[in-house]
Amino acid sequence: EEYARSMCPVEDTVVDEETGEEVILKDPYYPIFPDDETMERIKGIEKGTKGERNYVNFHKAYKGYLITSGHRTISWPIRVYTITHSGMARFHTTDENNKHATIHAHPADHGVKMKKWYFWTHRYACCIIARIDVNYNTRKKAIQYADAQLNEPYSYKTYVWKFYTDKWCCTSLVWRSYKQQGVSLLGWWFDHKPRAPTPKELMNCGLAKQRAASYN
Repeated sequence: EEYARSMCPVEDTVVDEETGEEVILKDPYYPIFPDDETMERIKGIEKGTKGERNYVNFHKAYKGYLITSGHRTISWPIRVYTITHSGMARFHTTDENNKHATIHAHPADHGVKMKKWYFWTHRYACCIIARIDVNYNTRKKAIQYADAQLNEPYSYKTYVWKFYTDKWCCTSLVWRSYKQQGVSLLGWWFDHKPRAPTPKELMNCGLAKQRAASYN
């Protein structure tokens, strides 16, 4: 875990390219321990604030691209966001209301579902899109694997045991979809750990190359 923290700190400062201002991105999921108190804390994180908005250029997303999103918790003197959710783009589209455009696992959907880009731009205050730096065929197969899990249930248990293949959290779905293709998003040292990655860890992994971001 100490090595993991050095690779993905709990808090990052990045530049909002739309405004030129610095913003802080926090990882609210730490610490992750397999106990009842942790599970109750995790359950409260992604309830979030509905009706937030961002203006990410989702036209830059293609098949298998990583989507990461979060909520604004502080507005002044510097904007602070908690990174709480992740999913994947299923294909390139310019239609925000194409209901098959992305795929994720979310507690509000009770499992694995396809979602419009509208979900990502109208529920969250920030959204980051990143290309997973592997070939197209690998990204295609990762989406095919995720698609095969459609309608399987959401479970908070997968945060502390990512090896379930019949229930999912947002990050275990992304991690497993690529792991099945021989891609270790967070490296060999993480693959044998029981817990799932956090959304911020996926966003910061070496294979994730940012293509678009919006912090509102």
